[in-house]
Amino acid sequence: MKRKLVRQGKSTLTLSLPAMWIKHKKLNEGDEVEISEYGEILQIGSQAKKDLSKAKIDVSMLTDGMIWRIFMGLYRSGADEIVIKHNGQLKVLTQVANQFIGYAITNQEKDRIVISDLSGLREIKFESIFKRLYFILLNSASVLGRFFEEGKASDELASINLTTNQFVDYALRYLTKVGLENSRKVTTYSQIISDMEIIVDVYVSLAEQIEMLDKKEIKNAFEIHKKISLFVKEFYEQTFNFDYEKLSSIYSKIRDIGIDLGKIKNPSFEYHYIHIISVIKSAMSHIVLLNYEKFEDKN
Repeated sequence: MKRKLVRQGKSTLTLSLPAMWIKHKKLNEGDEVEISEYGEILQIGSQAKKDLSKAKIDVSMLTDGMIWRIFMGLYRSGADEIVIKHNGQLKVLTQVANQFIGYAITNQEKDRIVISDLSGLREIKFESIFKRLYFILLNSASVLGRFFEEGKASDELASINLTTNQFVDYALRYLTKVGLENSRKVTTYSQIISDMEIIVDVYVSLAEQIEMLDKKEIKNAFEIHKKISLFVKEFYEQTFNFDYEKLSSIYSKIRDIGIDLGKIKNPSFEYHYIHIISVIKSAMSHIVLLNYEKFEDKN
Protein backbone atom coordinates (compact mmCIF):
# COMPACT_ATOMS: atom_id res chain seq x y z
CA MET A 1 0.00 0.00 0.00
CA LYS A 2 1.06 3.58 -0.56
CA ARG A 3 0.80 6.55 1.79
CA LYS A 4 1.45 10.24 1.09
CA LEU A 5 3.80 12.22 3.28
CA VAL A 6 2.18 15.21 4.97
CA ARG A 7 4.20 18.26 5.97
CA GLN A 8 3.96 19.25 9.62
CA GLY A 9 5.96 22.33 10.47
CA LYS A 10 8.99 23.47 8.50
CA SER A 11 11.12 20.34 8.51
CA THR A 12 8.87 17.45 9.56
CA LEU A 13 6.97 15.03 7.34
CA THR A 14 4.37 12.71 8.87
CA LEU A 15 2.90 9.43 7.64
CA SER A 16 -0.49 7.96 8.56
CA LEU A 17 -0.65 4.30 9.64
CA PRO A 18 -3.33 1.92 8.31
CA ALA A 19 -6.44 1.94 10.52
CA MET A 20 -6.82 -1.86 10.43
CA TRP A 21 -3.21 -2.32 11.59
CA ILE A 22 -3.70 0.14 14.45
CA LYS A 23 -6.88 -1.65 15.51
CA HIS A 24 -5.23 -5.08 15.32
CA LYS A 25 -2.29 -3.90 17.45
CA LYS A 26 -4.66 -2.10 19.86
CA LEU A 27 -2.69 1.12 19.59
CA ASN A 28 -3.88 4.45 20.94
CA GLU A 29 -2.70 8.05 20.80
CA GLY A 30 0.55 8.38 22.74
CA ASP A 31 1.58 4.72 22.37
CA GLU A 32 5.10 4.02 21.13
CA VAL A 33 6.11 2.07 18.04
CA GLU A 34 9.49 0.64 17.10
CA ILE A 35 11.08 1.94 13.88
CA SER A 36 14.02 0.01 12.42
CA GLU A 37 16.08 1.08 9.42
CA TYR A 38 17.36 -1.52 6.92
CA GLY A 39 19.07 0.36 4.10
CA GLU A 40 16.27 1.97 2.09
CA ILE A 41 13.59 0.15 4.11
CA LEU A 42 11.89 1.41 7.27
CA GLN A 43 10.21 -1.26 9.37
CA ILE A 44 7.52 -0.25 11.87
CA GLY A 45 6.55 -2.56 14.70
CA SER A 46 4.25 -2.11 17.67
CA GLN A 47 5.58 -2.27 21.21
CA ALA A 48 3.34 -5.28 21.70
CA LYS A 49 5.57 -7.23 19.34
CA LYS A 50 8.16 -7.46 22.10
CA ASP A 51 5.77 -9.60 24.15
CA LEU A 52 6.12 -12.32 21.53
CA SER A 53 9.68 -12.89 22.77
CA LYS A 54 8.22 -14.57 25.87
CA ALA A 55 6.63 -18.03 25.80
CA LYS A 56 4.95 -20.37 28.26
CA ILE A 57 4.61 -24.11 27.65
CA ASP A 58 3.73 -27.33 29.46
CA VAL A 59 5.95 -30.27 28.48
CA SER A 60 4.72 -32.70 31.14
CA MET A 61 3.17 -35.09 28.61
CA LEU A 62 5.71 -34.66 25.82
CA THR A 63 8.50 -36.98 24.68
CA ASP A 64 12.11 -35.80 24.77
CA GLY A 65 12.20 -35.60 20.98
CA MET A 66 9.11 -33.40 20.86
CA ILE A 67 10.55 -31.12 23.56
CA TRP A 68 13.70 -30.61 21.46
CA ARG A 69 11.63 -29.76 18.39
CA ILE A 70 9.48 -27.25 20.26
CA PHE A 71 12.50 -25.48 21.72
CA MET A 72 14.23 -25.40 18.34
CA GLY A 73 11.18 -23.63 16.91
CA LEU A 74 10.93 -21.18 19.83
CA TYR A 75 14.66 -20.41 19.71
CA ARG A 76 14.66 -19.80 15.96
CA SER A 77 11.53 -17.65 16.26
CA GLY A 78 13.35 -15.36 18.71
CA ALA A 79 11.92 -16.28 22.14
CA ASP A 80 14.00 -14.59 24.87
CA GLU A 81 12.31 -16.17 27.87
CA ILE A 82 10.49 -19.51 28.11
CA VAL A 83 8.56 -20.56 31.21
CA ILE A 84 8.23 -24.36 31.30
CA LYS A 85 6.00 -26.55 33.41
CA HIS A 86 7.38 -30.09 33.52
CA ASN A 87 7.05 -33.44 35.26
CA GLY A 88 10.53 -34.56 36.30
CA GLN A 89 12.07 -33.78 32.89
CA LEU A 90 14.85 -31.57 34.22
CA LYS A 91 17.60 -33.61 32.54
CA VAL A 92 16.38 -33.05 28.99
CA LEU A 93 15.49 -29.41 29.75
CA THR A 94 19.03 -28.82 31.01
CA GLN A 95 20.40 -30.37 27.80
CA VAL A 96 18.14 -28.05 25.81
CA ALA A 97 19.39 -24.99 27.69
CA ASN A 98 23.01 -25.98 27.01
CA GLN A 99 22.44 -26.73 23.32
CA PHE A 100 21.23 -23.35 22.12
CA ILE A 101 23.72 -20.48 22.10
CA GLY A 102 22.81 -17.88 24.73
CA TYR A 103 20.16 -19.95 26.55
CA ALA A 104 20.49 -20.80 30.24
CA ILE A 105 18.22 -21.86 33.13
CA THR A 106 17.57 -18.69 35.13
CA ASN A 107 14.94 -19.95 37.57
CA GLN A 108 14.22 -23.43 38.85
CA GLU A 109 11.42 -24.79 41.03
CA LYS A 110 10.02 -28.27 41.65
CA ASP A 111 7.93 -28.53 38.47
CA ARG A 112 8.74 -25.24 36.78
CA ILE A 113 11.83 -23.70 35.23
CA VAL A 114 12.61 -20.59 33.22
CA ILE A 115 15.05 -20.65 30.31
CA SER A 116 16.26 -17.23 29.19
CA ASP A 117 18.60 -15.73 26.63
CA LEU A 118 21.35 -14.18 28.76
CA SER A 119 23.60 -13.01 25.95
CA GLY A 120 21.12 -11.52 23.52
CA LEU A 121 22.26 -11.22 19.94
CA ARG A 122 25.68 -9.69 20.19
CA GLU A 123 26.83 -6.87 17.97
CA ILE A 124 27.94 -9.19 15.22
CA LYS A 125 27.43 -9.10 11.50
CA PHE A 126 25.39 -11.84 9.88
CA GLU A 127 28.17 -12.44 7.37
CA SER A 128 30.46 -13.53 10.22
CA ILE A 129 27.92 -16.13 11.39
CA PHE A 130 27.37 -17.38 7.85
CA LYS A 131 31.10 -17.66 7.13
CA ARG A 132 31.50 -19.69 10.31
CA LEU A 133 28.88 -22.12 8.99
CA TYR A 134 30.66 -22.25 5.64
CA PHE A 135 33.97 -23.20 7.28
CA ILE A 136 32.24 -25.83 9.44
CA LEU A 137 30.79 -27.32 6.25
CA LEU A 138 34.23 -27.47 4.62
CA ASN A 139 35.75 -28.96 7.77
CA SER A 140 33.11 -31.69 7.92
CA ALA A 141 33.90 -32.66 4.31
CA SER A 142 37.63 -32.73 5.14
CA VAL A 143 37.08 -34.95 8.19
CA LEU A 144 34.96 -37.39 6.18
CA GLY A 145 37.71 -37.51 3.55
CA ARG A 146 40.21 -38.47 6.25
CA PHE A 147 37.87 -41.25 7.38
CA PHE A 148 37.90 -42.62 3.83
CA GLU A 149 41.70 -42.57 3.78
CA GLU A 150 41.87 -44.39 7.12
CA GLY A 151 39.07 -46.82 6.25
CA LYS A 152 37.26 -46.16 9.49
CA ALA A 153 35.35 -43.40 11.28
CA SER A 154 35.30 -41.88 14.77
CA ASP A 155 32.79 -39.68 16.62
CA GLU A 156 34.65 -36.53 15.51
CA LEU A 157 32.13 -35.77 12.78
CA ALA A 158 29.23 -36.19 15.19
CA SER A 159 30.81 -33.48 17.36
CA ILE A 160 31.14 -31.19 14.33
CA ASN A 161 27.50 -31.90 13.52
CA LEU A 162 26.50 -30.67 16.99
CA THR A 163 28.39 -27.42 16.40
CA THR A 164 26.73 -27.11 13.00
CA ASN A 165 23.28 -27.42 14.57
CA GLN A 166 24.12 -24.74 17.13
CA PHE A 167 25.24 -22.25 14.50
CA VAL A 168 22.33 -23.07 12.19
CA ASP A 169 19.88 -22.34 15.00
CA TYR A 170 21.80 -19.18 15.94
CA ALA A 171 21.87 -17.93 12.35
CA LEU A 172 18.14 -18.53 11.86
CA ARG A 173 17.41 -16.81 15.19
CA TYR A 174 19.49 -13.84 14.04
CA LEU A 175 17.55 -13.59 10.78
CA THR A 176 14.26 -13.64 12.70
CA LYS A 177 15.16 -11.10 15.40
CA VAL A 178 17.60 -8.80 13.63
CA GLY A 179 17.03 -9.39 9.94
CA LEU A 180 19.20 -8.06 7.14
CA GLU A 181 19.68 -4.68 5.56
CA ASN A 182 17.92 -6.10 2.52
CA SER A 183 14.89 -7.90 3.94
CA ARG A 184 14.26 -9.64 0.60
CA LYS A 185 17.26 -11.89 1.27
CA VAL A 186 16.18 -13.20 4.69
CA THR A 187 14.10 -16.10 3.38
CA THR A 188 16.74 -17.06 0.82
CA TYR A 189 19.51 -17.17 3.41
CA SER A 190 17.27 -19.21 5.71
CA GLN A 191 16.87 -21.85 3.01
CA ILE A 192 20.59 -21.90 2.18
CA ILE A 193 21.47 -22.36 5.85
CA SER A 194 19.00 -25.24 6.17
CA ASP A 195 20.55 -26.86 3.10
CA MET A 196 24.02 -26.61 4.64
CA GLU A 197 22.72 -28.40 7.72
CA ILE A 198 21.33 -31.18 5.51
CA ILE A 199 24.70 -31.68 3.79
CA VAL A 200 26.53 -32.06 7.10
CA ASP A 201 23.85 -34.56 8.22
CA VAL A 202 24.52 -36.56 5.05
CA TYR A 203 28.27 -36.55 5.75
CA VAL A 204 27.56 -37.97 9.22
CA SER A 205 25.41 -40.73 7.72
CA LEU A 206 28.16 -41.59 5.23
CA ALA A 207 30.77 -41.78 7.99
CA GLU A 208 28.65 -44.29 9.89
CA GLN A 209 28.73 -46.67 6.92
CA ILE A 210 32.37 -46.52 5.85
CA GLU A 211 33.30 -49.77 7.55
CA MET A 212 30.63 -51.55 5.49
CA LEU A 213 32.70 -51.02 2.32
CA ASP A 214 35.56 -53.11 1.05
CA LYS A 215 38.88 -51.47 0.10
CA LYS A 216 37.98 -51.03 -3.57
CA GLU A 217 34.62 -49.45 -2.74
CA ILE A 218 36.26 -47.11 -0.22
CA LYS A 219 38.79 -46.01 -2.85
CA ASN A 220 36.04 -45.27 -5.41
CA ALA A 221 33.91 -43.50 -2.80
CA PHE A 222 36.87 -41.37 -1.70
CA GLU A 223 37.57 -40.21 -5.26
CA ILE A 224 33.96 -39.21 -5.72
CA HIS A 225 33.88 -37.56 -2.30
CA LYS A 226 36.83 -35.35 -3.25
CA LYS A 227 35.04 -34.21 -6.39
CA ILE A 228 31.76 -33.51 -4.60
CA SER A 229 33.54 -31.72 -1.74
CA LEU A 230 35.22 -29.39 -4.23
CA PHE A 231 31.88 -28.96 -5.95
CA VAL A 232 30.21 -27.98 -2.63
CA LYS A 233 33.06 -25.60 -1.76
CA GLU A 234 32.90 -23.80 -5.10
CA PHE A 235 29.13 -23.56 -4.95
CA TYR A 236 28.91 -21.93 -1.51
CA GLU A 237 31.76 -19.58 -2.38
CA GLN A 238 29.22 -18.02 -4.74
CA THR A 239 27.38 -16.61 -1.71
CA PHE A 240 30.44 -14.40 -1.03
CA ASN A 241 31.88 -13.85 -4.52
CA PHE A 242 29.21 -14.24 -7.17
CA ASP A 243 30.41 -15.10 -10.66
CA TYR A 244 27.72 -15.96 -13.21
CA GLU A 245 30.09 -17.89 -15.50
CA LYS A 246 31.51 -19.85 -12.57
CA LEU A 247 28.00 -20.72 -11.38
CA SER A 248 27.14 -21.99 -14.86
CA SER A 249 30.32 -24.09 -14.84
CA ILE A 250 29.42 -25.58 -11.47
CA TYR A 251 25.99 -26.54 -12.76
CA SER A 252 27.56 -28.31 -15.75
CA LYS A 253 29.68 -30.45 -13.41
CA ILE A 254 26.56 -32.04 -11.95
CA ARG A 255 26.15 -34.34 -14.96
CA ASP A 256 29.75 -35.56 -14.82
CA ILE A 257 29.53 -36.31 -11.11
CA GLY A 258 26.28 -38.19 -11.72
CA ILE A 259 28.11 -40.50 -14.12
CA ASP A 260 30.89 -41.12 -11.58
CA LEU A 261 28.33 -42.16 -8.98
CA GLY A 262 27.72 -45.29 -11.00
CA LYS A 263 31.14 -46.54 -9.89
CA ILE A 264 29.88 -46.90 -6.32
CA LYS A 265 28.23 -50.29 -6.02
CA ASN A 266 26.86 -49.56 -2.55
CA PRO A 267 23.27 -48.24 -3.05
CA SER A 268 23.30 -46.35 0.25
CA PHE A 269 26.42 -44.34 -0.62
CA GLU A 270 25.10 -43.59 -4.09
CA TYR A 271 21.81 -42.38 -2.57
CA HIS A 272 23.55 -40.07 -0.09
CA TYR A 273 25.72 -38.40 -2.72
CA ILE A 274 22.75 -38.02 -5.06
CA HIS A 275 21.03 -36.30 -2.13
CA ILE A 276 23.87 -33.75 -1.84
CA ILE A 277 23.80 -33.11 -5.58
CA SER A 278 20.03 -32.62 -5.47
CA VAL A 279 20.33 -30.09 -2.64
CA ILE A 280 22.96 -28.07 -4.52
CA LYS A 281 21.09 -28.28 -7.81
CA SER A 282 17.86 -26.95 -6.29
CA ALA A 283 19.83 -24.25 -4.45
CA MET A 284 21.19 -22.71 -7.66
CA SER A 285 18.21 -20.37 -7.76
CA HIS A 286 19.01 -19.21 -4.21
CA ILE A 287 22.38 -17.89 -5.34
CA VAL A 288 20.68 -15.97 -8.13
CA LEU A 289 18.15 -14.55 -5.65
CA LEU A 290 20.95 -13.32 -3.38
CA ASN A 291 22.51 -11.51 -6.33
CA TYR A 292 19.41 -10.40 -8.19
CA GLU A 293 20.76 -6.82 -8.36
CA LYS A 294 23.36 -8.01 -10.85
CA PHE A 295 20.59 -9.10 -13.21
CA GLU A 296 18.47 -5.95 -12.99
CA ASP A 297 18.16 -3.73 -16.01
CA LYS A 298 19.53 -0.35 -14.88
CA ASN A 299 18.30 1.48 -18.00
